[in-house]
Amino acid sequence: MNSQSDIPKRKPLVTVEFQTEVDVATGNRERRMFVKMYFDARDSGLLAALPDELWKTLCCLATYMDENGDCYPSQVLLGEALGISRQHINYRIKRLLAFRFRGEPILTMTKNRESKRGGSRWANNGYRLRPITGLAMFDEGDNDAATEAQRETDKSSMSPKGDTQLPTSMSPYRVTQRPGCVSPSMSPMGDTNQIERDRTKTLNVSGFKKSLSDSQAGKSSGSAEDEFRIGILVLEMLDVCHDRHSRGFYRLVAQKVPEELIRTALSETKYQDRIGRIRKSRGAFFTDQLQRLARERGIELGLKMTARDARLFNR
Repeated sequence: MNSQSDIPKRKPLVTVEFQTEVDVATGNRERRMFVKMYFDARDSGLLAALPDELWKTLCCLATYMDENGDCYPSQVLLGEALGISRQHINYRIKRLLAFRFRGEPILTMTKNRESKRGGSRWANNGYRLRPITGLAMFDEGDNDAATEAQRETDKSSMSPKGDTQLPTSMSPYRVTQRPGCVSPSMSPMGDTNQIERDRTKTLNVSGFKKSLSDSQAGKSSGSAEDEFRIGILVLEMLDVCHDRHSRGFYRLVAQKVPEELIRTALSETKYQDRIGRIRKSRGAFFTDQLQRLARERGIELGLKMTARDARLFNR
């Protein structure tokens, strides 16, 4: 068994720090909170993977965190803080709930219920920023405790508070009996928007579909969470590529290609389409982005274009 000294120290990405200032003349106390970003937030890849608007929303949520790492803001409060409508903030929360970084959720939601005569009813939604984000809450002088909590996170699937992260076969949304402030209900959906430089070479969507189908068809995830994630990715690919006839192909992509590659390719496709640089189909452009990103990261997708597919593509 490894000693504690062998456990790699998790570097902080963003921390939330409280400071209390006392006026010695009047005795008045003023409590301030700071959200601090570290260089590792950039180097870890989280900033690159998370769209700007979701990063702002994540940091805004962090300002409502209590000492246990939980936050209970209403959509109205979040919308006012970010200067957007309640409907828009609801959409952003859904995207954050569905977003995965290194295969793990960055935000989970608890639907709290309160007991009433004759049963219980929904009370409010609580949010917890998962350890993968590097967001940590600590008070004055509690830096060592925060570091120790991060170490414990590295050793197990426990959060700094002690909540066990749900396995992939279960939904990340929990229902608990807990009173609290009422806020509008939300449900999970997601999106990302990473913009990269234009380094493209259009490939054939049908060729990608054929080779991927031949090598990897027939295997699918049986868990409810994976099915939810796959469904969200398929809808996003259909929406961006405007290719409603390739739902089966996009489902295979969602099942077999790393999610971060898919979302990065979608982001680049949306960006290049917006500035008018896509001359052929968005589906073909998106497919090329997946191929390029896989090559850059040394990932073998097993996608080989046959001579027949090449002829069809160049026709």
